[in-house]
Amino acid sequence: MKAFERSIRVPRVDGATVMLDKGLTPEFVRSFLRVAGEYVTGVKMGWGTARLIDREIVKEKVELYADAGLDVFPGGTLAEIAVSQGTFEDFLSELDELGFNAVEISDGMIPMSIERKCELIELAREHGFTVYAEEGKKRDEEYSVLSPSDMVGRMVRCVEAGAEYVIVEARESGEHGPMGAEKRERVRILSEIVKGVGIRRVMFEAPEKEQQFELIVKFGPEVNIANVPPDEVIPLATLRAGLRAETMGRVALDGE
Repeated sequence: MKAFERSIRVPRVDGATVMLDKGLTPEFVRSFLRVAGEYVTGVKMGWGTARLIDREIVKEKVELYADAGLDVFPGGTLAEIAVSQGTFEDFLSELDELGFNAVEISDGMIPMSIERKCELIELAREHGFTVYAEEGKKRDEEYSVLSPSDMVGRMVRCVEAGAEYVIVEARESGEHGPMGAEKRERVRILSEIVKGVGIRRVMFEAPEKEQQFELIVKFGPEVNIANVPPDEVIPLATLRAGLRAETMGRVALDGE
């Protein structure tokens, strides 16, 4: 029984949360999963960090996450490098050997047509992976040339190709692309994306509490949020459930 389960009612919230693992130890992962594992949907081993960690340690961590029922995948940087080097199928095979059950496919740093991206999504799906497709560029000057309608069109194509989620690129800071725009413009763009793709399929990179609060208030506690630091997983869960001053009353004051 959870603490205060008898006296404090809270709603069930199904929004996905992806935690960012930037090089956690297996010992930390075990402790983290014991305390907060039920509030995480997936784990991203950020950027290319998994390439620099001993293979057996990576396998151990992946097994811990997968056994907890979580999607676990390396950052899209590795997939982009594999595509550039012509080794994407070998990359998928090694993901399988290491125990990963998901993959992020992005084009934040390399040029890629939407047709090619969809081919990669379909190939990853054929290999049995859950696909997180990321949309947006790493450089603001490149991101700015993408109109919301362009982004929506590409996202819809990714979903049609088999992506489970389409992530709106915002980098680790969460202050990039639409998330870094002036508030009025940010709300307009994000609303257009949600309307065009659907709240179930869109995921926003939003590591900061203020960003998470804005998304929950705008789109509801079921909004999908990524790049969440380990020590912010439970605080985000309290925001979703109305167990924090910022959302108490907006989300669950009556426990229904």
